[in-house]
Amino acid sequence: MSNLQIIDNEAASSAFGKINVALKHAQVDWVLADSFASGDVVNKDGVVYEANDVIPGSTAFVEGTVGATWSQRILVATKNVITVAQFGGQFTSPEAALASITDASSSNRYTIKLAPGIYSVNNPIVCKTGVYFEGSIDARTVEFVAQNPAANIIELVASSGISGATLVGATTASSLYMGVPGITVCSNLSFRDCLRNVHMNHASCAGQFTSLVSGQNTITVSEMIYIQAAAQVSLTNIIPLSGTFTKAIRAAGSGPVVVNQLLSDVNTLDIAVSVENGADVTLMNSRITGDLGNRIGSAISIQDNGSHCDVLSAYIQ
Repeated sequence: MSNLQIIDNEAASSAFGKINVALKHAQVDWVLADSFASGDVVNKDGVVYEANDVIPGSTAFVEGTVGATWSQRILVATKNVITVAQFGGQFTSPEAALASITDASSSNRYTIKLAPGIYSVNNPIVCKTGVYFEGSIDARTVEFVAQNPAANIIELVASSGISGATLVGATTASSLYMGVPGITVCSNLSFRDCLRNVHMNHASCAGQFTSLVSGQNTITVSEMIYIQAAAQVSLTNIIPLSGTFTKAIRAAGSGPVVVNQLLSDVNTLDIAVSVENGADVTLMNSRITGDLGNRIGSAISIQDNGSHCDVLSAYIQ
């Protein structure tokens, strides 16, 4: 074992302690437990422990300094964690971290952890199945800035996603685009100066999107959320915050779209929810206010072609 670094050196009597170990991109925690997950392998004191092996908490480390006796604790390895940081990470760019992954799958998942910083990315970044980008609790501290404004910033695939980041500068393309079958989960994201923030475009793709904010836009956002085609999409806490928007949410066919909490209070929003081409939308717990172009029905626009929208609870002014 090498590169042992104490990140939480608590007293021996403390209930929890944590150690971070560079081990095949693994984060290793000291926890109160009696075994670790299938597939985990830890090399401790020259002994290799595998799944269901209990690692004695009283065994001393050969390398590093613990500074306390970690009794009744074992190592639990979370494999496949890769770090990206401008200084001190395993990689300095999200693209390089993604390129290093060759064996990801829906059953062998990777997490790419992004330290705060501004990352100029050579987009599009085409995700890999089983790979998830994880940024910060404060999404504003991790920025993906598009080098190619006419290309999507991130292209999602099955079992991929991103959280805790701000996507900037796809002025004639999308922040997030999915055009293949599969399910994606994305949350806690901000968008700035992208023509579309989320674009779903395959009849067999599905997505769950939570806590999305679009603000400080200097261009007209065509659609914050564009569901051109999808099997099913769930949208929660969608906030077009500032700038000019043609449509906040545009559903244009395929499977059901559930919107829980569309919160809008901007003066330049033409249509809050546009239901087109036979789409089926459920809108609940939403607040739509501001200047909606002085057009009756522009808060919710429903085409007369089999499109359908259930409004369960909404405040519209």
